[in-house]
Amino acid sequence: MNHILVCFAVLVPAYLVAAQSGHSAAIVLEVTDKLVGCAVGDVDPAHPGNEIVVTTGKGAVLVVRRDGSGWVHDVAYQAAGEMIQVAIGDALPEREGDEIVVVGMAKGSEDAGGHGAARVIWRKATEWQSAAVLETEALAHGVAAQNGDVWVAGYDRKVHLLRARRGTTEFERVAAAALPGNGKCVLVVPGGAAVACTDGSLVEARLSDGNLVTRVLDHRERGRARLGTDGTSILTADDDGALVLVGPTGAEVLYREALSLRGAVFADLDPSTPGLEAATTGYTGRVTILRRREGRFAPALLFADRAGFHHAAAGELDGQPGLELVVCGMAGRVLVFRFGPQAGT
Repeated sequence: MNHILVCFAVLVPAYLVAAQSGHSAAIVLEVTDKLVGCAVGDVDPAHPGNEIVVTTGKGAVLVVRRDGSGWVHDVAYQAAGEMIQVAIGDALPEREGDEIVVVGMAKGSEDAGGHGAARVIWRKATEWQSAAVLETEALAHGVAAQNGDVWVAGYDRKVHLLRARRGTTEFERVAAAALPGNGKCVLVVPGGAAVACTDGSLVEARLSDGNLVTRVLDHRERGRARLGTDGTSILTADDDGALVLVGPTGAEVLYREALSLRGAVFADLDPSTPGLEAATTGYTGRVTILRRREGRFAPALLFADRAGFHHAAAGELDGQPGLELVVCGMAGRVLVFRFGPQAGT
């Protein structure tokens, strides 16, 4: 496959960054197409450490990795349709390591209509390989993969559970269940999956006696779009600009923006502060971290751009304490944020 050198990582200009937030930021990829989804994980056994995987509006799946002091990327797959979201996980349990699973359109753009598609991608020796996972009646928009289970949700208003047939890279549908709205995002949770829906529902799906059983965990008047979790609570980024934490005792709005949010990260991002942080981004072009202080989450601006962002993820990229925050969006850039005392080194 093509191996394309892109710009070296550079510090984002200081006037775009809230320096008091104790972080640094780097542009690790810049392309001419919009970037739609991103994920962090170890998908290339030829190189140590994790990579960043991003999807583009024109159907490319790009794998971004460190190369000395800079960053390079491979084109892992070129789809016929726009790819929306991407997950990294154990989709093929008989194969060592994790795979990439992407979802989007079978052909054309998100707005064109037609069938949706899900595909699994993996690295074998020097080549990227792929196999079809599922074709749906409408846009496939959300995906998650873990322990051999692949979850897909989309505009067919269904959530699908798929598994690879033993000894093959062919997938079979284990079960499917109806959703109260279009599925926008899927997240693996203990015992099943959570699905963000356009009708404002946050739905849990669990396999029971061969069927998917669903229940609504929370409901708002506006659509849910992105999900994150600490294993107990679920963070949702919603169409009305609200960032909502849904826990065992109820739901709490942590933060609001004027336009739709498209990032929901709940992880240990900043090693200099105790506990987990929340992070979000969206169509305003703002990237925000929320640190817990005196029992409440306090927001701090990390970055502002004229173009909106479409997704956010967290993962280990530099071997230092704390995870990095990764965002991508309409301007075709992937940004990586580092936090804590080591951020300026």
